[in-house]
Amino acid sequence: FIGTGAMNGAIIYGLIKSKIIKSEQIYGYDASDKILNECVKKNEIQKCQSSNELIQKCQVIILGVKPQYLNQVINQINNSLIQVIKEKREILLISIAAGFKLTTIYEQLNQNLKNYLLENENLTKYIKLSRVMPNINCMISESASGYIMHPLNNNDFKFKQIVEIIFSKIGKCVFLTDENYLDCVTGLSGSGPAFVFMFIEALADGGVFTGLSRETSLILATQTVLGLQNYYYNL
Repeated sequence: FIGTGAMNGAIIYGLIKSKIIKSEQIYGYDASDKILNECVKKNEIQKCQSSNELIQKCQVIILGVKPQYLNQVINQINNSLIQVIKEKREILLISIAAGFKLTTIYEQLNQNLKNYLLENENLTKYIKLSRVMPNINCMISESASGYIMHPLNNNDFKFKQIVEIIFSKIGKCVFLTDENYLDCVTGLSGSGPAFVFMFIEALADGGVFTGLSRETSLILATQTVLGLQNYYYNL
């Protein structure tokens, strides 16, 4: 995991909780020593001193940094990716950066690595690319995630399955055929929790207005929404 803040930290916690992987098999790096040390202490994962060290040790890498830092991270890991190509390894890069298109990541990687590829080779032969849009519910392993593979990796079923397994362990995961659909996912399940929070608050406000206490109103409003979720699934 490159980036061990809130979202990647939640994914790490969910994966360990699901017992799909042991904590000592997970490696993490973050530019912030404080954030990295907190994640290492909480989840007992392996600590890397750099993003390049992490790529040397891992086959599956989740880029969980803020979108404004993603270009910088891609450039930082360039030497390790060159080594991946030279060793003819296969790795999977998964980006969860909101609003940062996979096509942009591909173009930047291609610009950096094209001189190290044979004439008819494409970088996706060695570096498999995926983009996932989870939501805040991954913090309780109930995420609604949409994901895509780079078009040249759509038939790499092994790596597609890896993405599916990871994100199905922290909620529900849906494969999308076009990257443009991830914008829809961002609006629906990415922003959806904020609207549900507002709805719960509004229900509770109604309870307070009619004379109930705030605590009682929130309990009833929250349980109503929670119960409806289960009821809806069983219709």
